[in-house]
Amino acid sequence: MSARIPPHRQSDQIIRRLEREIYDARSTVIRLMPADVQKVIDEFYACKTRTELGAWRRRLMRYIISRAEILPKHRYSGERAYCPLCREGPSSSYEEGFSIPLGLERHLDRATTGHGCSVMEVIWEFAHTSKSEQIEREERRQREAEEAEAKARRAVETLWRVDQGAPKLINELWFSEQARDEESLAVAEGRLAQIGFKLSVDGNIKSYMEETESYIVYADPRVQGRIEFKVYSKTKKRKKSVGADHRSFRLPDGWKNKLADKYKAGLEDVLSRL
Repeated sequence: MSARIPPHRQSDQIIRRLEREIYDARSTVIRLMPADVQKVIDEFYACKTRTELGAWRRRLMRYIISRAEILPKHRYSGERAYCPLCREGPSSSYEEGFSIPLGLERHLDRATTGHGCSVMEVIWEFAHTSKSEQIEREERRQREAEEAEAKARRAVETLWRVDQGAPKLINELWFSEQARDEESLAVAEGRLAQIGFKLSVDGNIKSYMEETESYIVYADPRVQGRIEFKVYSKTKKRKKSVGADHRSFRLPDGWKNKLADKYKAGLEDVLSRL
């Protein structure tokens, strides 16, 4: 008598079988595409990151749009075409085809949300499913390499205490921010001296702070274009949510005159809201 398979293992087998069937069905749809389209689709195999996968997707959309068959112009002021993949047009009964390129681009782009081209959705899900594990491994490898590099740099480079968290490297900023070069940093530190901040050095950690019985201010001169100030209350109970325990303001580099007065005005404003 054969051993009975436990229900949870039966469910796992069913899920794996369904996943294989979905994968095979998507692969079949892609292999029915024209050879030139398949060639562009297959470029996703070379992608190693989400950024590269997104760039491939945009490249594929541009290629598909270039293959669209433009409808006769006598009825329209601009170029219009049906989707070359799904052969669909807009839901409106008053229009034929999508505008080129924006309308068709939106139709293809919405495939990732399930509200656009059904064929493009199949292509995207096939590529995303095929590459997700590899991309996750590559991103994890990159994170580990970046963390190791940052750890090594922290041991030898100057760190900046710019808030009540751990000291930061010069370029440990938000993704849209640019770190100052040495010349610009020296100018920013000079502006802090004009305001009245004094440099404190503890090992390889530098900081510019103003502290009283009721508050403490951390100055951050690292960002190109401005000096950022974070103000913490010493008398009010700190909140747990991120950013709720302080207020911030900034002095743009373009401000040249009466810096101490402008700093004081900014500080008084945030203290009234802290």
